[in-house]
Amino acid sequence: MKKTGIFYGSTTGTTEAVAQQIAAALGVDKTDVHEVSAMTPELIAACDVLVLGTSTWGAGDLQDDWYDGVETLRGADLSGKTVALFGCGDGASYPDTFCGAMGVIYDTVVSCGAQVVGSVPTDGYTFDDSEAVRDGQFVGLAIDDINESDKTADRTGLTSLMLRYSLRMATVAVTPINLKVFLNHIYEFKKGVRQLVLYTAHRKYEASIIARLESQKIPYLLQPVGNSRINVFFGRGECIDAVNMLVSGRPLYQLSPEEDFILGALLGYDLCGQCRRYQERKQKCHA
Repeated sequence: MKKTGIFYGSTTGTTEAVAQQIAAALGVDKTDVHEVSAMTPELIAACDVLVLGTSTWGAGDLQDDWYDGVETLRGADLSGKTVALFGCGDGASYPDTFCGAMGVIYDTVVSCGAQVVGSVPTDGYTFDDSEAVRDGQFVGLAIDDINESDKTADRTGLTSLMLRYSLRMATVAVTPINLKVFLNHIYEFKKGVRQLVLYTAHRKYEASIIARLESQKIPYLLQPVGNSRINVFFGRGECIDAVNMLVSGRPLYQLSPEEDFILGALLGYDLCGQCRRYQERKQKCHA
């Protein structure tokens, strides 16, 4: 497994204890286990995998140290990194916001381009609602050591085993050097720099590309380019719908000058350059 850093926010010591258990199960050295208050951009950059843990307070609030931690994450480029989450909560006293803070961190790292692994089924938990539940599963390991302490060890151990497998598969499958540009495009899209992206890749990366886009719920459209390459359009849903209507399964070289101009504008290409390209293509049509 690649370099893993564990960062936790703990007020009463429960989340810290879980962090140590996960570190032992994953074989992470103690020097790579940190309180989130010590998290820096340099420490983040040095890790391929981040395991992030928080307790939940009040109406789904983050543990105090995590407010600065979230800002540190937002300032980092997490594209190409794999993230796993764990959280501690009280399902009896706060059944409507159980482990909700874990959902806050999930939204943050996804918006910064990370791939999150290690979702956990909600079966066996006693709670009413949680922001940490997405598509019917917790976004990470949920712990209720106050009311279900007898299940903590089993939940931590089983999840750590599943996590070890997920992290190994994720770091092997989605971070080849050839996809670094693709991951940077995702980061730019998440930051709002781009609304629509066109990326051309070898077909052997198709499964990795689809897995990454679907894990982050990014709309996309694939277009074959010959026998060995694919065009990948991804971005806002309305942009993908427009591209689908515009391209209609045709190779890009078959687009009319007008369609080519529209596509370039959607992709955010230099407008003056697109105007010159349109005029050149239009003149060839009349030649």
